[in-house]
Amino acid sequence: MRNAATVKSVQSQRIDWSRFFADYAAWIVLGILLIINILVTPNFFHPNTLWNLISQSAGLIIISVGMTIVISSGGIDLSAGSMMAIAAVSFTHMAYATNKILWSIVFAFLVCGVIGLFNGYMISKWKVQPIILTLCMQMILRGAALLSTAGNALFLDRFPIASTLGLYRFPGGLPGQIIPIVVVACIALFIFKVTRFGKNVEYVGDNSRAARLTGISITGTLLAVYMSSALLSCLGGLTEMFRTGACDPTTLGLTYETNAIAAVAIGGTSMKGGRARIIGSVIGAIIMTLINSTVNMNNIPFAYSNVVKTIIIVVAVSLQRERKA
Repeated sequence: MRNAATVKSVQSQRIDWSRFFADYAAWIVLGILLIINILVTPNFFHPNTLWNLISQSAGLIIISVGMTIVISSGGIDLSAGSMMAIAAVSFTHMAYATNKILWSIVFAFLVCGVIGLFNGYMISKWKVQPIILTLCMQMILRGAALLSTAGNALFLDRFPIASTLGLYRFPGGLPGQIIPIVVVACIALFIFKVTRFGKNVEYVGDNSRAARLTGISITGTLLAVYMSSALLSCLGGLTEMFRTGACDPTTLGLTYETNAIAAVAIGGTSMKGGRARIIGSVIGAIIMTLINSTVNMNNIPFAYSNVVKTIIIVVAVSLQRERKA
């Protein structure tokens, strides 16, 4: 009896440790990366380095929040990166035609919102698999962005306010991109912690059949989910475009969707749907950017960053599986 109790106690401790690592994987990885950078990266803790990290990660953080919403509903959105390019192209064409920045921003959100609604409608009504539909949309949107600009970058130097939005720094050097990051994260947290919609999204992701039986509108929920992802991708695309001062349909948003999915996995949101971890996804996006920054600042071949990201993702998903077990 004593031996059985001892074994049970040891197993309980092991489960507690696995749960701890699963819940705090993003923070642990971030801490390890920070320690490595302190040791090997020159001037890493210089304020400008940290502010640049925030500025560079802004677009990815924003679309990672959108990806968290989609994945927690049991779906996925592989078109997020291409949506960023479409948002930038829509804004730039309208700005060139009208010279009105505000209306151009509204137009970009309108275009992306309609595309998001289309995605949600096809997935909820026509039962198209999210991975198939959004993969097709990824190719269509990237192709449309390239065709509409003949593959050329469109610069924003004729719109001084765009440079102001992208390069603004608060006293002390804190980049203006912190505003959309904080606003988006706070709104998403409020939605999932307080509102019925956030709970519905998680219920649909956890068990869509049971959610339907309780009276939740699966169609309405998925329409809102994919439109939210599209709108956040639009915001992320505009943020990146203003930061760089150019709309380049070839590179803007490229591979962002895969990095966002990785950020969500690292952040602790189950890839099978269910509980959304917004702060975890934000930390995950910072980790993805920090890996790239570490590689660049230490003159390491960029291919190594993909190896590191892959290892982190596999470990994060394995920890999720252990927690469920």
